[in-house]
Amino acid sequence: MRCPSSSRTRLCVASAIACVAAISHSQAVISGPGLTDIPLKLMDVNVTFYATFQSHSQKIVQNTNGIFMTTQRHTNTGEWRLWRSVNGGLTWSPVYTSNNPFAAAVPALETDENNNIYILHGDLSSPGSSYFYRFLASENYATAHRTRLGAKAGVGV
Repeated sequence: MRCPSSSRTRLCVASAIACVAAISHSQAVISGPGLTDIPLKLMDVNVTFYATFQSHSQKIVQNTNGIFMTTQRHTNTGEWRLWRSVNGGLTWSPVYTSNNPFAAAVPALETDENNNIYILHGDLSSPGSSYFYRFLASENYATAHRTRLGAKAGVGV
């Protein structure tokens, strides 16, 4: 992955880590003339090959408390993780691991001006239903506040 030196480099670094490191068992550096070196980090093992399920929904966000990313662990189990890096993507720690067997793919991720993290994923046990998670900065993201949204309250993701 080639990332120009700019303010978008952090997002590019996190994307490179998310896309490559989830399926790679070695560490590598991608570099070249005029490019920023991007060290790739192994984040998880024995995960599905599409751990970040890159599609139209956001999987990486950054706020003043770090970079956050969601990945799927295993195909068809609904197990996913919320990760956090507090050093620009050099190292990552799991914040939360879902045990919901009906989570649909990797959840969408968002942050706000108060540095809270919001996650939304579809619920395969009830088409059209979703789960909404809030991880509060004031709690250092330690508690997953989960709300089930019914088919008429929200959209399936």
